Amino acid sequence: MKKSNTILLVALLAGLGIYFSIASKYFLSLGNLLSITEHMAEFGIMSMGMMLTILVSGIDLTVSSVCGLTSIVIISVMKAGLPMPAAILTGLCAALLMGSFTGLFVAKLGVPPMLLTLAMSMLFTGISYVICEGNALSGFPEAYYFLGQGEVLGIPAQTWLFTAIVVLMFVLLRFTPWGLKIYAVGNNPKAAQYSGTAVTKVVMSAYIISGLLAGVAGVVMSSRVASARLDLGSSYQTNCIAAAVLGGTSISGGEGSPVGTFLGVTILSMLSNGLNHVGVSSFIQQLIIGVTLVTVVIINSNLLPTFSRTKTAN
Repeated sequence: MKKSNTILLVALLAGLGIYFSIASKYFLSLGNLLSITEHMAEFGIMSMGMMLTILVSGIDLTVSSVCGLTSIVIISVMKAGLPMPAAILTGLCAALLMGSFTGLFVAKLGVPPMLLTLAMSMLFTGISYVICEGNALSGFPEAYYFLGQGEVLGIPAQTWLFTAIVVLMFVLLRFTPWGLKIYAVGNNPKAAQYSGTAVTKVVMSAYIISGLLAGVAGVVMSSRVASARLDLGSSYQTNCIAAAVLGGTSISGGEGSPVGTFLGVTILSMLSNGLNHVGVSSFIQQLIIGVTLVTVVIINSNLLPTFSRTKTAN
């Protein structure tokens, strides 16, 4: 992640914090700050997977359908008699399988990722319809609600989980050979292949991890709302793409970082929460968030590179 982009995002985050703390006396309350972290975790986990697929010059439009289907699989096998830990593991294995199929088709068929993942999303949604007939399913055991409703040391459990995932993704991308291959494939897949990188496997790994993280998000969300639904993550899919791009992930691949995506998730969550506190309608909120996203993307894509070249020349 470029230093200039980090400074821009931190400045935007600080500006939002100052403005909303002045506009609403409740914004900086501990309860509201913890509420922001809960919202961040909900779609931040999915955003990390989305970032990975964009890094390899792709995109994953299956995350919301994988999220919903995972929750449906968990409660279905649980009602069939499987213990809760085994049911959760089954659901996550299903998410891995969905990510594997999507990654295989994207890597092998050569179909544009947007079209392919859109088609796979419709397939997974169709499977969800068959299983639950479009209805929300409830009846999870009490222990299942901990991840979405419980706390550890006064901090929401899903916030701890999201933080751990961000740290893990940072370490994997920054300090492992696999991380270097992800960036290499995103920058120039042909050059990466000539250098001995198994491009197909690298692309597949990005989609497999994206599927798994969408499944984890499905567990968190179904735990919070105490039900499994096929549309569980539908409201977050666009935000996942926005958070990754806002955080400096290049839509053409090869550039981006978990830290940037984390900042993007934080900004979108803070903006949404703060606008609610100052009484802005949901329709105007979308307009403001859209303008903010477009402005930051334009600055990242045009003004910052120009400024950097000018500074280097001088």
